[in-house]
Amino acid sequence: MSFRTLLFVLLAIIRPVSALASSLSLGERRSAFLRSAEQSVTATDAITYTMLPGQSFKSYPGNTTWHISSWGAECVVKLDPKPDGACCPYAVVRLASGAKCPVGRVFKAADAILAKDWLPYTPGLTTPTVHVFNGTKDSGLLKCNDDATPIENTRLMNSILTQLAPGDTLVVPPGVYCMGAGVIAYRLRHVVVDINGELYFSQGMKEWPKNANDYLIAMNFFGLTNVTFTSTTRKGLVKASGCTKWYAERLAHGGGEGGNTLFHIGPDVNLTYASSEILIEHLSFEDGPDWQTYLEKITNVVVRHVSVKITCLPVIGTVTEIINALALNTDGIDVWGSNVHIHDVDIVNGDDCICVKGNADGSGIMSENWLVENSSATGEGLSIGTMWSGNFTTRNVTFRNIEMPHTRKGIYIKVDTEGNVVEDVLYQNITLLGSTLQFPVMIGPIHQFTDQRCAWSWPWIETGTCGTFSNARVNVSIDGLHISRPNGFPSSNMADMVIIGNNISRPTVRLANIKIDGLFKDKGLKTCDDPPTTAIGYCDNACYSANVITDGSYPIKCTAYSTTVESGKCAPRVGAVAQRCASGKAEKDVLCTGSGLKCT
Repeated sequence: MSFRTLLFVLLAIIRPVSALASSLSLGERRSAFLRSAEQSVTATDAITYTMLPGQSFKSYPGNTTWHISSWGAECVVKLDPKPDGACCPYAVVRLASGAKCPVGRVFKAADAILAKDWLPYTPGLTTPTVHVFNGTKDSGLLKCNDDATPIENTRLMNSILTQLAPGDTLVVPPGVYCMGAGVIAYRLRHVVVDINGELYFSQGMKEWPKNANDYLIAMNFFGLTNVTFTSTTRKGLVKASGCTKWYAERLAHGGGEGGNTLFHIGPDVNLTYASSEILIEHLSFEDGPDWQTYLEKITNVVVRHVSVKITCLPVIGTVTEIINALALNTDGIDVWGSNVHIHDVDIVNGDDCICVKGNADGSGIMSENWLVENSSATGEGLSIGTMWSGNFTTRNVTFRNIEMPHTRKGIYIKVDTEGNVVEDVLYQNITLLGSTLQFPVMIGPIHQFTDQRCAWSWPWIETGTCGTFSNARVNVSIDGLHISRPNGFPSSNMADMVIIGNNISRPTVRLANIKIDGLFKDKGLKTCDDPPTTAIGYCDNACYSANVITDGSYPIKCTAYSTTVESGKCAPRVGAVAQRCASGKAEKDVLCTGSGLKCT
């Protein structure tokens, strides 16, 4: 080829490129060059990544396309290739020094290198330090009734928390420390918090600190890794003044809500990863205005030798249960997370005792692989729910060897929102000591927001019907349940079990080794006119549209979904009006003393 011919060929190639370049601004040309250079450097390089705690690519179908993107200052793997944007990071990409995040690149785990350890601790890199909380102690005369001391003690506590480095310990010495809500810490790693005194959040509704939206959480921790909360003296206490300044006052203001959680561990506020490797032991939590403890989005957690109590009255019987029930929303131990072991805990409260929570936030972290055992619980029961988001899975959960003295409910499953799944759940060797105020077993509705008036006080105070409507799927086994009769009130005995489904979702419940004891242990079940209560006897038909499989130890009957009531008769309480009245409609009628409704 002659030089002239070669020159024409080169010009034919260069001119279109030059024309394109001339149409771009200097900044655009610079960005295009950097993108080209970045892609040329990274497109074939193997990616090294670390999974975020508790998350797995397997939580989505195998044909899911993952992308490398940015999340704030981090290079991450997520579904959406756009920076930040939709939830959620699943893994962090480990970049070489000076390397840029290849945003938009398709990520394939099979072609990448997994670095297994998440934020590992290497002893020797730093010298462990013991930080002593030398806050102002209550003299016993003021009884934490001033505001200045709680504010200063909380400021000091937060200052120490920001100083904790891997290997450090924070020690709270014996004594009573007046605290204000708003103790907060982020991304603590490989530390111990040793509470040997009493952290007393003494303020009431008027003084308790607030932000623009709500009352502050008393103790609030985010994005923890390998953190222990303990008490070497076994006398550590975190408490508030719920019995004297919260429960009765907020009821007087028209409801059971108000205040915030006493002790909370949550996900990282920036990268959204779950707190992991958490141990809570040898501590007591008392009289918080709202939930006592909430472990939100967490994995690999142990809670042991912990006491959670509302101390207003001792547990002695039905009257006490009613009064303690005024302490609404005082959940004991609520957890959303995986790989959970709770054992040797003692709970007396006014709402869910130990509760499986959850939120389908896109991270794929479900509540699974739980063992709750060898404990005592009195309150609203061993609960699953509420999963407000829907589309949440609870699986492989076992409650076993638990005593429940004078509780209001025993077993309580309330997941009636769209797409929820409860499977491989076992309640084993659950003993109800004394009568329950409501039901030993309730499976079905969520009392907080059902439009069928299945209120918390249904059916013994509030009339109405109680139904479920979603396609939530429940599959649970109860093997070894000891019920002590009578339950409920005199002349208003409660059914042992209330199980409620619908036409698109029938809960499957397997019953074995059910034992009836108490004052009426030899009284047989009867078909009640208006379940779930009856003046004499015990209903065997407070079960509606469910699949119950029994070994014969408890001969329960379930009403078919197709069973309806004709116009002019009282609407049944179990099931909704739209399901139980042949017309699907009803009107108020004071003569219908159960539901208060007559089918029209």
